Amino acid sequence: MMRSRYCTLLLFSFCLLFAGCRKNGPSLDQLALQGDFEKLERAASDDFSATYQKSSLYYVALAQERLGKLKEAASSLHLYLAMTGKQGASAAAAQLAVLLGNRVGDAELVIDMGLLLEEKQALDERTAKELYQALLSRTRTDDAHRIFTTYLKETIDSFAYATVLVEAKASFSLVKQAFSSLSDEHAVTLLQYASSMENGVQRAYDYFVFALSYENRILDGTMKKNLYTALARFASQADQRVQANKYQSLANTLP
Repeated sequence: MMRSRYCTLLLFSFCLLFAGCRKNGPSLDQLALQGDFEKLERAASDDFSATYQKSSLYYVALAQERLGKLKEAASSLHLYLAMTGKQGASAAAAQLAVLLGNRVGDAELVIDMGLLLEEKQALDERTAKELYQALLSRTRTDDAHRIFTTYLKETIDSFAYATVLVEAKASFSLVKQAFSSLSDEHAVTLLQYASSMENGVQRAYDYFVFALSYENRILDGTMKKNLYTALARFASQADQRVQANKYQSLANTLP
């Protein structure tokens, strides 16, 4: 009997010692602030497995996002939201979801959490840009216009605005309108960027025809080369092989 009681007390002492060690270690918040995201992912995963604390799952997602494990981070966030409900998500988790969603092709996640941030008056310029882009990608133009005029109009420059439209694959009429405010240099730079994206046949053809309007403008050698490169890519994406070969040859003649 005494031996059994002694073993029980000894086991209890070890449990207290283990718990004390855990308390004396850095918290998940401290690990995040220190930027030790590999350790944070391990610690938060262990803590969630042991306690099922929703906050631990948020830190798992945060660590995965910082480590470039974007799909895993999105999965962790969806599990977090399943546990909290959309309205129960913390502002930090909603912000992480907005900044992550577009990178994994999850516009609905961005919209849901972005609108939640707006409701909580916690939407900033960076998250507003992501939300605006996601809304455009889902053709929710009224909401997109509201977000732009409320949060972005006074802070975003014309080049950044046009870039957001290009990345969101907004309607081509909006893209053309945004280009009208750009210098030739910025326009050619953005056309080259757009040509590096995956465009459908019709959108690539629209870009090709539009980009032709810059061909007769006064451009320096570098700008001409970039324009010809963009034209060749757009033509190739639009299945215009003759034009693609023509403009690739023109680009190759320039240093």
